[in-house]
Amino acid sequence: MEWPFSYNPEEDMISVNQRMVGMLINRESILKERSIKDKRLAKAFGRGVGRFRDQIPQARIECSAKVGLDSGFLALVESGDSLIEEITREDIFEAIVLSVSTEDNIDECRQYLNKILKGESNG
Repeated sequence: MEWPFSYNPEEDMISVNQRMVGMLINRESILKERSIKDKRLAKAFGRGVGRFRDQIPQARIECSAKVGLDSGFLALVESGDSLIEEITREDIFEAIVLSVSTEDNIDECRQYLNKILKGESNG
């Protein structure tokens, strides 16, 4: 499976955390060179994702498992360390929405996070 769709139910949290740290190290120069706008956008998007994940009684790893996202990736998203080109990719965006929403709030989640990406919300 291709990152960030690399959920493995048999993997322990140590391996997930090692991969997440590895991804941070690999993209360190990219993250440093991001524009202020992209940094703010990623942080606001991460806060929005966290807000919706907090509304459901599931840990990050459970949310990731629902759609096959790497739980380390979801942690990067929530911390604001995802890349704009990742979270704006249609399949990844939709997987994030599905991972942190319920049947009752999926449309609200999708609209809210989309507004953040369009710069229409403070997140």
